[in-house]
Amino acid sequence: MLKRLLSLLSLLLVLAACTQTGPATTLRVSVAPAPGATNVPVTTAVTATFNEAMNESTVQGAFTLAAGNDAVAGTLTYDAAARRATFTPSAPLAYSTKYTATVDGSVRSQSGSKLAGSYAWSFTTGAMPAAVNSVTVTPDPSTIVEGGTVQLTATVDAVGGASEDVTWSTSDDTIATVDPTGLVTAVAAGTATITATSAFDPAISG
Repeated sequence: MLKRLLSLLSLLLVLAACTQTGPATTLRVSVAPAPGATNVPVTTAVTATFNEAMNESTVQGAFTLAAGNDAVAGTLTYDAAARRATFTPSAPLAYSTKYTATVDGSVRSQSGSKLAGSYAWSFTTGAMPAAVNSVTVTPDPSTIVEGGTVQLTATVDAVGGASEDVTWSTSDDTIATVDPTGLVTAVAAGTATITATSAFDPAISG
């Protein structure tokens, strides 16, 4: 009798062990740009890819991007097939700026899994590339009597550390000459075009 009771108890224990549910799946997320990334393009989109299909209604509004205390405006989309949320800023990000993206802990998968807490990571955009936007020459136009001179000035709109140097040239040195500083000398009656060309980008001139 005792053996039968022990056998029955053993059977019940085995059945109980077989019917126990496993531990709940923990929701995980992988992100881009990677945490701590530098030289990130200012046109980048920020993504969070989950290990489970998400309840899309919980994703909307739970993804933010900010530079310090300044929130970045943008559009959030969710690709159900890829399980990926993508935040696309409304305008290019600022150069050489640290941004922090956050996925709020309120997001839920379709099975009800949740993050251990809000997930935040930071990345830094790259420096502004060197470029010359324009060259402006003043005064323009100028009239000089033969043998006279006029000093021209070139204003260079340069960004990212680009050189503001220019080279001066004349379209007709029998009419007017120009020295490396922009000093124009009238040689004879007529018309000549004086040009200041960016030393950094010869395609830009004034």
